[in-house]
Amino acid sequence: MNLLPISSKKHKRILLELMGDFPSNQRVLAAFTERLKKEGFEVTVYQPEGFEVMEDSVGNFKSKYDLIFYVGNIETASNKTVSRLNWHTMFGLGNNMPWMVHEVPALFVSVGNPYHLLDAPMVKTFVNAYCNSEYVIDAVIGKLLGRSEFKGTSPIDPFCGKMDLML
Repeated sequence: MNLLPISSKKHKRILLELMGDFPSNQRVLAAFTERLKKEGFEVTVYQPEGFEVMEDSVGNFKSKYDLIFYVGNIETASNKTVSRLNWHTMFGLGNNMPWMVHEVPALFVSVGNPYHLLDAPMVKTFVNAYCNSEYVIDAVIGKLLGRSEFKGTSPIDPFCGKMDLML
């Protein structure tokens, strides 16, 4: 399924999930939320669930959202040896893990580490932005909305040498 470009007509209700625990999180979350709302989207920011998730259903989840939008804000640093995604789960349940990719369209934008596809191979629309600056966030939103095309060649192998990630 070709998800892009997204539109507020087709994907009105977005569940926005910020991945990472960094000082820039509030700024990055606010930037994506404000820009999406300005474009006419209804944005719900993901909040980690408690035990109530055990009584939820797939049908209920599907009735609330038209798009799941992950933002990977996991910064790399010279003294940080691992920059991987950590999913919030309640005994294997939870709406943070991309279990719903066949029920609700999902996309992932990484504004830090360009290797997150390794941790989220089930998300088929994946954008590496490499930086969480305001300028880059504006450019990413414009491209997701189809205002300009994605160009260029990745300077890294986002598939990490794994052919199955290309499928």
